Amino acid sequence: MVKSKLLKIGLTGAILLGGTSIVFANTINNEIIPQRNIIPISTLINGDSLPSFTETRFTDIQKHWAYNEITSLEAKGMWGDLSGNFEPNKTINGEEFASYLTKIFNFKADSNFEFDNELEVTRIEVAKAIKESFEKKKLSVIMTQMFPLYEDTKDLTQEEISALSFVFNTGIMKGRTDQKFFPNDAITKAELAVVLDRTQAIYDKVSVESLVEDFGRKLQAVSLQAPVDIVSKSMEENYGDFVSPELLAKWQNNPQNAPGRILSSPWPDRIEILSLDKLSGDAYEVKGEIIEITSTEKVRGGVAAKLPITLEVKNIDNRWIIDDVTLGVYQETDSIVYRNSQYGFNFSLPENWEGYSIITDNWEGSDLEAPQEGRTVETGPIISIRHPKWTAQNQRQDIPIMIFTVNQWEALQQNEFSVGAAPIGPRELGRNTEYVFAIPARYNYAFPTGYEEVENILESNPLQTK
Repeated sequence: MVKSKLLKIGLTGAILLGGTSIVFANTINNEIIPQRNIIPISTLINGDSLPSFTETRFTDIQKHWAYNEITSLEAKGMWGDLSGNFEPNKTINGEEFASYLTKIFNFKADSNFEFDNELEVTRIEVAKAIKESFEKKKLSVIMTQMFPLYEDTKDLTQEEISALSFVFNTGIMKGRTDQKFFPNDAITKAELAVVLDRTQAIYDKVSVESLVEDFGRKLQAVSLQAPVDIVSKSMEENYGDFVSPELLAKWQNNPQNAPGRILSSPWPDRIEILSLDKLSGDAYEVKGEIIEITSTEKVRGGVAAKLPITLEVKNIDNRWIIDDVTLGVYQETDSIVYRNSQYGFNFSLPENWEGYSIITDNWEGSDLEAPQEGRTVETGPIISIRHPKWTAQNQRQDIPIMIFTVNQWEALQQNEFSVGAAPIGPRELGRNTEYVFAIPARYNYAFPTGYEEVENILESNPLQTK
């Protein structure tokens, strides 16, 4: 185990990098490997495994302690056309190092780094450049925050200390020994291979996480109930940068199989990632949940509903994209939902309304014109949702929902009849192609227990039509 003392403190100015805690384990035999070449190995990211011995065009790395990392990067084209001797103990200059960073982070060829292209690159310069590269890409990684105490790092600048903390806590770099980091020594190609391999693994992981999270924030912009041509255009505009052309076309042809906004409320707010597993060097499986909220959760926090989602993310043409999506079964969470299939609407209720009852009655519409003034000319149902704590002795506020046909509602708006004695009419809650749903004008005139709660419920847009 790593024996250097660790001071557990918050790191000033450190950026957070994606989601694994670090457990350190030394997997190298010190009796065989020269001490100057040792970089203690931390545990691998979830889903990674040590690559098996593979064919290589290099002739001087057999049984080398960095063989796996060198060949792993070789398979990804890191070393270009280099063949024959790899020269693992050779140092590298700034120009070489810049080319490697450019390949990993997909930087432009003319990107600037804070080291001299002609001089050997030191270990602390490598640490600084890697931290800066993650920051330039605006990627965040969650890490266990521990401050490494090495005997030879006391004179580092604050910027260098921050970089050292970053690479140490992400598992990208460690000291050459448990006691010393050797910050100003030139880094060898073998050491750099280990560092770059770990950097690539973390970069891929957080890139995939960032892709899925950014995609999740776009879901609410795509209304799946809109006309087909509008849905197709909206998917192109909002999903096109995140999914493969094949998946996009599949969704455009069958929007019902796509994630997106089905109702005005609740709506998809984000994707929360539960697990991320590496399927291969160029593919990850991400399992998560689409988190849906209403205006209530937006203000007060919480979740209205969850929809399980599994995404397959692939690296195609050096770009991570979502290539397949499987949706699970819709799960309501903090709210109770009354579903009415007869009239085609749902009504969301707080959790404390579980066990509610339904009371049915009828509204009557009176003629306003003489000589039949006051005569009932229209009628329709009222469905009242009653709180489970309501009793005859301790009555609470019901939620009365008046149901009109579309024609009845239009006639009511034209004052062809009236409902109730209030000078104003019912307030519309929602409608579908056949019915309009409304709340009576003076439903809470007596201010019974619970009327404030019902007012808050109605403000959250709880009624959704089918």
